[in-house]
Amino acid sequence: MKEFKLSMMFLSLISLLAVSCIQDDVIINNDGENVPDAVVNLTVTKNGAQFQSISYTLPKQVVTGGPSANGSFSSSLDKFSLNFQDGSKWQVGISVKTGDVSNGTYKVDGEVEERAAYNNDGDGGVTTTNGSITLTKVNEVIGDVEWFVDGNLKFTVTSQTTPADTYVISGSFSGINVKGN
Repeated sequence: MKEFKLSMMFLSLISLLAVSCIQDDVIINNDGENVPDAVVNLTVTKNGAQFQSISYTLPKQVVTGGPSANGSFSSSLDKFSLNFQDGSKWQVGISVKTGDVSNGTYKVDGEVEERAAYNNDGDGGVTTTNGSITLTKVNEVIGDVEWFVDGNLKFTVTSQTTPADTYVISGSFSGINVKGN
C-alpha cells in the first residue's frame, strides 16, 4: 500500500509539473525554449532589375493558408533541403549535400547533388547556374531528427524560355524547422 501511495504521489507531481509547463499558444521544444518564428526575407532580380520581394513571418511555425517554409535532411543521402513557397504562386527550393545539419557554407552548382530552383507563376521553372547557402545557426531540437536553422542564400538561375532570363535569388532566413529522416 505504501508503494502505491508513493507511486500516486510521484505521478501526481509529474502531472502537476507537466500542466504547469504548458501555456496557451506556447510550444516548448526539448531545450525548454519557445519554438521560434520562421522568418524569410528574399529578393529576386530578373535580368538585373528588381523582380520580386519575398518577406514573411510564420509565428511559431504556423502556416495559415499563405506562404510556408520548411526543411528536411536525409542522412542516407547526406542531403539538406529548404523549401519556401506560397501555393502555386511562387517557390524557392535549394538542396545540397552537407553530411549533417551544421554551420557552414555549401555550394550550389546545378549538379544533381547541389541544386536550387525558382518558380514564379507564369515564368516557368528555372534551374541553377551557381550559388551557395550558408547555415549560420543550427539549434538541434531532437538529436539527428529535428533542427531550427538560420542562414542566408544566394544563387543564380536561368529560365528555360527563349530568350533565357537570368534570376538572382538572395536573402536570409531564420527559425526554419528542418526534420530528419
